Amino acid sequence: MNKHYQKILFRVISVFLSTLLWFYVFLSEDHLIKRNVAIHFKLPADKAMSSVNTNRVMVEYTGPRAFLASFSKSGISPLVVDLTIPSFLGKDSLEYVLSKDLFPKSFKIDVKSISPKILKISTDRKINKMVPIYVESFSGVGDDFKLVSKDFFPKKVKISGPIGLMRKVGQIKIPSIDLSGVNDKGVLDINLPVVDPFISYDDNKQIKVSYEIRPKKANIFLKNVPVKFLSSNQGFRPMRRQVNVELLAGEGMNVEQSDILIIAEIPEGAKGLTKIKLDAKLPDGIHLLQISPETINVRVR
Repeated sequence: MNKHYQKILFRVISVFLSTLLWFYVFLSEDHLIKRNVAIHFKLPADKAMSSVNTNRVMVEYTGPRAFLASFSKSGISPLVVDLTIPSFLGKDSLEYVLSKDLFPKSFKIDVKSISPKILKISTDRKINKMVPIYVESFSGVGDDFKLVSKDFFPKKVKISGPIGLMRKVGQIKIPSIDLSGVNDKGVLDINLPVVDPFISYDDNKQIKVSYEIRPKKANIFLKNVPVKFLSSNQGFRPMRRQVNVELLAGEGMNVEQSDILIIAEIPEGAKGLTKIKLDAKLPDGIHLLQISPETINVRVR
């Protein structure tokens, strides 16, 4: 091999070794990462948390870049602070020192710092109670519509928490329920508000809100619309079979009797003279204002 090719080969080998050395230094050099670690508290059954200075801590890990990358991908589980051990029982206020040994580590990876290092924890006797739910208002109903009926369930909910905070809670208040974008009638699931970070709902965290919205003014009036009766019992006789209907339709929309369906569903097991509330199925874009009458008497044998 002549000297020219030897020089080229030496240069290639030098570049390769330099690159390899650079990668080795880059990956083996210590680097720093920070992770925000959640804290979960394990309490005796008769105790509830009433205050704590933080429920998350910032942990700094140091180690070679290659190992840190693998460590970060595996994730860091929440730290569980066990307050059921004998040394903590009977104490309503305590300081819990966070040591580096409490946090997960890996090969060549160490915990450099923890912030804060001390958890200041207060607990109190845990109690449960039922409190009423109060809805202050319903909003979002358009100017051309009116809310003719509304209700929600359940009316009460069970909450639990430290006795000192629970004494201050007499009801669950929902400032407003937004009905924007809904029409006719239906049911909405509404989340109950957070009362306090240390007070929790034991059962339901939602209420079901039923509503019925109707237009204020009708622009379509249909007379003598036939009623369709639904019943598993063929032995019934309605006091009337036709009703009048007032509707609101968008501009340029026409509605005929055949486009709508007025329904009277006779309850299973009904006997004698029974009052049936009427319902309507309408095309999209058509809103019900009034069915006259709203109920029909049916005699069931």
